Amino acid sequence: MGASVQLEGGCYVANRRTTARVEGIRKFLATHPWADSVDLRIFLSGFDAGEEYYRAVFRPEPDSQELRSVPVKTCPEVRP
Repeated sequence: MGASVQLEGGCYVANRRTTARVEGIRKFLATHPWADSVDLRIFLSGFDAGEEYYRAVFRPEPDSQELRSVPVKTCPEVRP
């Protein structure tokens, strides 16, 4: 699937991409209970293609100056 956490604003948070892929698979299996691993790979290929299209059209890569100006936040304490 992918990494379960990502570093965001200096804190580790649930990885949005992995969460979206897992949720997409759950929805797909709910409407296509007969689906097998090949069907899921095809589904994820479509997910990847949609993600690439979105990045190319709506979110061009930020330049290095933008990346350096990201502020670091204090993370909330995580308790078991």
